[in-house]
Amino acid sequence: MPVNVVSRFRGGWASGLLLVLTVAVVLSPLPAGAIEPVPAPNLPGDDWQENEYPARPAPGWVRMIDQGTQNPVLAGIRTPAGLKVEIAAEAPVVIDPVSLNFDRLGRPHVLEWRQAPEAHHTTYEVTFRDGTTGTVNRMIKPTLDVLKRLDDTDGNGTYDRFSVLMDDLEIPSMALLHEGWVYLPSIGHVVRRRQSTPGGPFDVHEEIVRGLCGFHHHQVSGLTLGHDGWLFVTSGDDDNRGEGSDGSRATVLRTGALFRMQPDGSQLSEYARGFRNPYRDVAFDDVFNMFHVDNDNEDGSRFQGCRLLHVQEAADYGWRLLPGAVCCRPDHARGAVSGERPGKMPAMLKTGRGSPAGLLIVSSEQFPGFFRGLLIYADVYRRMVRAYELERAGSTFRVVKQFVLMESDDDLFRPCQAIHGPDGAIYIVDWRTASGGAGKLWGDSTHGRIYRLSWGGLPGTPAIPLASTDRWEQLVRADDQTLLKTLGHADYELRMRALQELVSRGETHRQDFLKLMEDASLPARTRAIALGGACRLYDQAVEQTLVQLLEDKDFELRRLAADGLSRHARPAEPKSVSVPRLCELLEQEQHPTVQRAMALMVGRLASQLPAADSSGRTIAITCLLRQLERCDRSDAFLFDGTVRALERLGTTGLERLLVLAGSSQLNRRETAVAALEALRTRDGAVVYEKLLSSEQLLAGLSDAETARLLRAYRNIQVEPPVPVTAVVQWLENHPQADAESQVAALETIGLAGAVETAELAPIAARLMQHENEETRLRVIEAIGASGLNTVAGVLAAALAEAERSVEERREIVAALGLLRSRRLPFNNRMTPPGVESVLDELTAVAEDARQGPVRSDALSLLAQIDPAKAEPVAVRLLESDDNLAVAAAITTLGTSRERALEIGQRFVDGKIDRLLLPRVAEALRKYLAKDPGQQFARLLSQVYRGGLLDDLQADDVQRVEQLV
Repeated sequence: MPVNVVSRFRGGWASGLLLVLTVAVVLSPLPAGAIEPVPAPNLPGDDWQENEYPARPAPGWVRMIDQGTQNPVLAGIRTPAGLKVEIAAEAPVVIDPVSLNFDRLGRPHVLEWRQAPEAHHTTYEVTFRDGTTGTVNRMIKPTLDVLKRLDDTDGNGTYDRFSVLMDDLEIPSMALLHEGWVYLPSIGHVVRRRQSTPGGPFDVHEEIVRGLCGFHHHQVSGLTLGHDGWLFVTSGDDDNRGEGSDGSRATVLRTGALFRMQPDGSQLSEYARGFRNPYRDVAFDDVFNMFHVDNDNEDGSRFQGCRLLHVQEAADYGWRLLPGAVCCRPDHARGAVSGERPGKMPAMLKTGRGSPAGLLIVSSEQFPGFFRGLLIYADVYRRMVRAYELERAGSTFRVVKQFVLMESDDDLFRPCQAIHGPDGAIYIVDWRTASGGAGKLWGDSTHGRIYRLSWGGLPGTPAIPLASTDRWEQLVRADDQTLLKTLGHADYELRMRALQELVSRGETHRQDFLKLMEDASLPARTRAIALGGACRLYDQAVEQTLVQLLEDKDFELRRLAADGLSRHARPAEPKSVSVPRLCELLEQEQHPTVQRAMALMVGRLASQLPAADSSGRTIAITCLLRQLERCDRSDAFLFDGTVRALERLGTTGLERLLVLAGSSQLNRRETAVAALEALRTRDGAVVYEKLLSSEQLLAGLSDAETARLLRAYRNIQVEPPVPVTAVVQWLENHPQADAESQVAALETIGLAGAVETAELAPIAARLMQHENEETRLRVIEAIGASGLNTVAGVLAAALAEAERSVEERREIVAALGLLRSRRLPFNNRMTPPGVESVLDELTAVAEDARQGPVRSDALSLLAQIDPAKAEPVAVRLLESDDNLAVAAAITTLGTSRERALEIGQRFVDGKIDRLLLPRVAEALRKYLAKDPGQQFARLLSQVYRGGLLDDLQADDVQRVEQLV
């Protein structure tokens, strides 16, 4: 770590696990002025910079008890009174279980990660259909993992026997059992297997998605089937270059994402982004609002703290991985936690450090009504299972209550999943190992347990018996009328499984689905599931009914109808839905969540219109612009959804924002700027270029608005990267622009990762001559934080100017420390040399006595980059009268055994100030572990004896304080 290099860069020197790196690394700081005001928090006291929001109150019925009072085997396990806990399975039947799921007959299937002597990081190449390639990071271990099916042979409620179905798996995160297939997400792809003959091996193998994140627990991990037959796939924050089975592509870089596809892997597309590690499957409520919980980054920054999320289509939840990193290093310049940057959406709750592994929404009649709709997640790290109660808040939800569902004093308790079983119980998978979970690919190979939670009763709320475990199997054998009746059941799992059985029996039930979804007297959950069935059997009659439902009294049905049309309608086909009519309905809509869904619907369907239908596309764009202006800006999801709808119409739609941006009306201009700065597509970059090249448009913007748009350019992360030529030209053409805008432009150019930016040198040199030192400090900060390597020479020249303040020169050294050549993540090219090109200048500064304390900074940086070049400089500085320079020289030379001995002897000989004893001692101590001749130990003893002071004068105290 550099000695005495101070920095104003927020973010500071890397800490925590990053300190294991052999070279000191600086996290990208927050560029000054880049954080926008946060929307009003969900509740007073919520602070997205903290890792956990204040706890919501627990429901009045919650009173924790020790389950050992009911069963001594469960001593130490605490739950709310009223819950009954049983052990459904344990070792040796299940060992190191990581995931549980049930097939259509209600039989439990368990994945186990087997112990290995070691695991390591590796990569593999994917060649896509178009001939391009991608690199997937993954972990590998020499042992393979297992999928088991459990059986309860005596019917006593405990699974006592298992059958191994597969023993050749590579770290799968879950198993989805659907239509005879076993779907397995792992190491960057999703595969599915089935038996070619009943009872035989799973010998039919298909890779249906590839190119997704494959690194460690961040790998593609979750699969959830929606009501209308689409499959949702979660994947973590390494680059996702997904390719479906039909060649469809969905690329999301530097962040985790949720993808949508058909069960065979076709029609792959992005659904949402901005996750760090959205481990395992998402969850739906009764009317198919989607929720998930995202793992946090345990680095002590604002990115620490897991996030409970309402997942909406096209939303971006803010996480960004630092360019070039594989894991665990946030991009502070682009990332957001809870909506504090443009285009990033807020979380419902930050729940603190943890390792959540999927989400369950309680939907079983085997629990009291106050349980229904609770969001439950198991947390391996926190060793507890928590529950959250929600309420609607505009186009999203807020958490209003929370409580601990299960916790334990048992050191082995590691809950890693919560799931409903066929009997209506909540099953908790306990990995049951001493590991905290994070980064581990197996347990202790000894333990494992699955708990069954049911309702045992409270005064006034009697016990509820569990249903039969063959309840799902009965649906397989049920007649059609029984299945249709089951669509009205309160249990979500029963409804979904009845729907699947009906759809599997052919298209004969289309009219039944239409009748149910139109019946306003039925519960919304029944109509919603029927709507999903109709969408699976989509035709013109279904489409017409969906259009009619856009005027239904139930806003959730209107939202689902808009989603259904968006996903299934084909406006280019004859007699298809009328986009102008949909625009009329959007303009009539009042509920924000429906407005959002309808805007996205209009954007998608208008983008599919034939090229000849320019009038339909124009009507849609005009409608969306009006919607953008009438949005309640306090509803972040609503405004953002409308922006995403315009993005779907490409440059044709986005260019209309420039018209708004040129308005003389402040509110219209603000609407346009807020929309423009939230863009994230390549078409958005084209619009930025047009804006920056139009002096007429620029003249109408305030300095602050210009800076916002220059800053927004960096958020477009596509492959290949967008050019930043327009930003460079703007800088060249506007030398008198305000400092904030010029700094924003510099930051953006650096963050874009452009290799050829030599033309920036004269611009940077001009800015470094600005009369205001605070402005110059901002420029220095921007150059370093943004990685503008090609202007290292400009900084070095300024560093040599001794008339600049010590603070400014030290900032220059700190910035140079960030300008190091590195490999770009997108095209594998190396960035130009930065500090590597100015080592002679650093040497001159280190040897210049006029530089004062800056000398030690320069030497420390020189030693990091080129130790051989720094060594002779450090030797000469040992003779200096400047103790700061001598201290830096000791640290530099102390990396050599021979030089460390010389330093120790110089101290003993009185040639080094006694006040530097700690630095000298540290140089010797590092070699004590390998000192067979006790040479270092003896010299260290002499150093300590020679450094003792009989008394300490006031000026000595002051010198010590300055050195420290």
